Amino acid sequence: MKKSLILASILSLSLSAAEVKIGVVLPLSGATAAYGQSALEGIKLANSMQSTLSNGNKVSLAIIDTKGDKLESSSGANRLISQDKVIGLIGEMVTANTLQVMRVAEDNKIPLIAPAATGDRLLDKKIYSSRVCFMDSFQGSSLAKYVFSKLNYKSAVIVVDQSTDYSLGLAKAFEKQY
Repeated sequence: MKKSLILASILSLSLSAAEVKIGVVLPLSGATAAYGQSALEGIKLANSMQSTLSNGNKVSLAIIDTKGDKLESSSGANRLISQDKVIGLIGEMVTANTLQVMRVAEDNKIPLIAPAATGDRLLDKKIYSSRVCFMDSFQGSSLAKYVFSKLNYKSAVIVVDQSTDYSLGLAKAFEKQY
């Protein structure tokens, strides 16, 4: 009798388990596709290792390819929230696109984790957004310390891609520290 009751309880829990959707907003094609594809592999691996929550709910991923485009990032995040009913977002990869997703997340009070957006001011006045990477200022400063202290270079030339905030942020931090 006891075994039957336990089995019935376990079966009823598995039948009542809900699906929890996490939205993934990444550039899977376009100029920054390599970043997005790499991040997606990690996200899928994490989900395969822990796809069930402690309450029995299953975690599924709803994935949008932003093509590395700001407008696609914003509209993709909106679609995931309104149509797929996600409870959280992961993405984008670059700071400019992450800002678009962040606006949507903040407006909808949906948590967002940015895996690689490094802009220093990215999280200013944000409640629902966070990141899991180092800021530009930390990276640039650390590189300058390494070059000066460990490699013993007393001067350096900085080559900067003027078209990317990432490159500009690193260069500024490197120059300030060096």
